[in-house]
Amino acid sequence: MAKSNMFARLLSDGQDYRGKARYFLNLAQKGLIDSIEAPANGRVPSPVQVRFSRRGTSLQVAGNDPLDFEPGDAAFEAAFNTASPRSVDLVFDGEACIDLDFSIPNGPLVDLSAIIENEIAFLSPFETATALTFWVADEAEAGWDVRASVAMRSRVDPVLEYLDTRDVAVGAVRRKTAKQDWAARPAWIATGERVRSLPRWALIPAAATAFFLLSLGLSYIVTSSRSGADEAKLAQARQILVREAEVQQSVAALEDARSMSFAKVILLGEATTALDDTTWVEQFTIRDNKLEITGYGPSAADVSQTLAGIGAVGEVRFSSPVTRDNTQNTERFRLEARIGGALR
Repeated sequence: MAKSNMFARLLSDGQDYRGKARYFLNLAQKGLIDSIEAPANGRVPSPVQVRFSRRGTSLQVAGNDPLDFEPGDAAFEAAFNTASPRSVDLVFDGEACIDLDFSIPNGPLVDLSAIIENEIAFLSPFETATALTFWVADEAEAGWDVRASVAMRSRVDPVLEYLDTRDVAVGAVRRKTAKQDWAARPAWIATGERVRSLPRWALIPAAATAFFLLSLGLSYIVTSSRSGADEAKLAQARQILVREAEVQQSVAALEDARSMSFAKVILLGEATTALDDTTWVEQFTIRDNKLEITGYGPSAADVSQTLAGIGAVGEVRFSSPVTRDNTQNTERFRLEARIGGALR
């Protein structure tokens, strides 16, 4: 008994030391990142802002009355040219996007970003390809509290394209509501954002590599230049290929919907009947004999065992890490499984 207690104490002490070591390592890495680029929340708001709201998108300069964001409009272009900004802030007001708040346990800082983005993709009601996300994480006693927002890409992309044509950068992405006021710098606002966590000395070889690749690109352009007529034909061919790909994608989607046989509908009924009332299913998808299910409940392991107990279902596994919400005493899960021959 004494040996068992001593082993338990040593194990507990080891976990405590590892947790403290991870904390100080995260602190050092965060300090290094912040020394290269100040946190978005510490940035002074730009006097020129593109604001997204429920009624539309607008341009606001130095607190003046907003103008509808309409490139090509005389009043809009005059206001933008007069401001002549080097950077603008994107501000999402009120119901312009969906807010997601959650907590994650502590872990290595280098892994937290991937964990957070995976959880946002899990919670978001939109497909990843159709949405843009931005978030901030605040250190809590047992991990990290995350504030995230999800906006539709179709509203933001035209603004980014216009700013790119004017060679204007995005300073920060801000979320403003009656209860929230924070800022972030997501990777999608600038191509160079992915390397912002590198130390200063690492940026030197990165810049040299970029210059080398740029030289190769210029050399290729010079040696393989085409006439204007050839470029026009190439652009037309690309448009045709894009349209063909869109048509094929639509046909594939219709085929997927038609392939949902009556037997698979029965499986949906069996699965929902087998799960207890304390488990909530948010998404249930069957495609190409592959089942995907997401939701939350008291025990993700029990859900996995329940699915494995259905005769036509096999190879049940978690497709992403299970996260626990201590406030609701539930676990969020994403499972996938193979549907057996009986449903083919």
